[in-house]
Amino acid sequence: MRQAIRFPRAMSIILGAALAFFTLPMARANALNSDEQKCINTLHKNVQKVSAAYGKALSSCMKAYAKGVSQQSDMAACMQDDAKGKIGKSTQKALDGEISHCDPLPNTLASSAFENNLTVLSKELDTIEILFGSDVPILTGTNKGAAKCQGKIVKDVLKCQGSKLKEFNKCTKAELKVGGGVAEVQACLTGLSSNDKVAKACDKILLDITKKCSDKGVDLTVAFPHCNSNNDETVTDCLEIPLECGVCQALNTVARLNIDCDSFDDGTPNASCAFGNFLALTYNVAGLPDPLSDSTPSIFTPIISPLLNGYDLVLVQESWQTPDPNPLAPLRVYHELLVADAHHPYKSEPAPLPVGNDPNRPSALVSDGLNRFSQFPFDPVVREAWTSCSGVSENGADCLAFKGFSVARTTLAAGVIVDIYNLHMEAGNAPEDVQVRDESVTQLSAFLNAFSVGEAVIMGGDFNLNSDTEPAASQFQTLLSTTGLTDVCAFLACPEPGRIDKFLFRSSDTLTFTPTSWNFETDVFMTDDDQPLSDHDALAVRFDWAVTPPAP
Repeated sequence: MRQAIRFPRAMSIILGAALAFFTLPMARANALNSDEQKCINTLHKNVQKVSAAYGKALSSCMKAYAKGVSQQSDMAACMQDDAKGKIGKSTQKALDGEISHCDPLPNTLASSAFENNLTVLSKELDTIEILFGSDVPILTGTNKGAAKCQGKIVKDVLKCQGSKLKEFNKCTKAELKVGGGVAEVQACLTGLSSNDKVAKACDKILLDITKKCSDKGVDLTVAFPHCNSNNDETVTDCLEIPLECGVCQALNTVARLNIDCDSFDDGTPNASCAFGNFLALTYNVAGLPDPLSDSTPSIFTPIISPLLNGYDLVLVQESWQTPDPNPLAPLRVYHELLVADAHHPYKSEPAPLPVGNDPNRPSALVSDGLNRFSQFPFDPVVREAWTSCSGVSENGADCLAFKGFSVARTTLAAGVIVDIYNLHMEAGNAPEDVQVRDESVTQLSAFLNAFSVGEAVIMGGDFNLNSDTEPAASQFQTLLSTTGLTDVCAFLACPEPGRIDKFLFRSSDTLTFTPTSWNFETDVFMTDDDQPLSDHDALAVRFDWAVTPPAP
């Protein structure tokens, strides 16, 4: 079994003092103020509390299953049922804590409480799979020994997880107090492997697998079938390594860190933690000036802005930055309102408006309107305009803009790269529009096959292709066949295959994407009186990703 590496205590104190001496001046230069520290500490503490609430719900469900009295079809459903209301109280307290202590949210070391709650839920569901495998075979009273074993080890795993979160928070609070920044907080995470309190809590897993399971005659292949072993240490590693991975991934999100979780979980870059998921959104926000838009962006854009925080990756169309000075005044556009309450750490720089001054398209008043918000770092955005357009005052008036596509090479985790495309295709149904879309499909395919050769790809946007009718269906199929992309809607057999807002994806030899959900967020992007916030619905897709392990 993997052993924690510990320095002798005296040496740890000496090394710690030396490190503090050499790093303190730089840390103080970048120190967060007291309000920022309070916000970060509050958010992190509430993550710990929300996680504990989910853990208690899981333990209660285990007891109900063991007694054969659970009314739920599976463990995840039982846990989220929140019979005692503790999850609801803790998640609401986390949201209230952000309102009370985070105005504004710091640009570093903090995610919104809303996102933190989603992260905890995701990782608690992962914990169920860590413990029992994907089929969650919970034992009932028909096998009391194995059921008791499961119940005890569940508690041990949750205590191990809770100890890691608690000690990380203590360390982070102390580092921030003396002027520490991202590097010092990352060291808090990596330092958990040598933390005595964490070791004491987590060592209980092996002790109890032996004492409460093996010594009681429990068949470990029955209690934990996905581990496929009756060896105590092998089963312990089967549970501990994914747990390490999950804590690392969660804290990377919660604290905006960039730890290589694949090496962190077991000390080896072996793809044992090279997996994850993210929720992506594509949304045409209809951000033309009010008199020209099919929506009311001056009113609706500030409402949309904070709602974007619920998504890890956001691709928007028709969002332009108002120039300063503004030659179009009193007309304006609204991207600066869209970013105002969106807390993603990585945002694209909008392309400047040409306002009729670009000789390549003198009719264009606005640029591509393609922008992105991301929890993942990305390289500089590459923007490509369609080579042709149709219409100034008719056929969708596409020549008033530099419609096209953009791409940015995005890092999901250390060494995990995907090319993410955002596009807005020609509107209108006149023969000229159909011809432009034909040319655009050819242009996009040629670019992607050169720029993204061998790379995994995610593509979202407003395709303006009702792909259940002709000629759009043929154009769409040409795009798929020439690029190797797959339509998420088709992959998941969605109920509305012809919608023009779409997500496509392509795996690579080393990175596999699997869409797991597809949904138009009509219940989210809506006013209190049930008005949609744009003339398009926002499409959300959750992607699982996994790195292909290297050959042995």
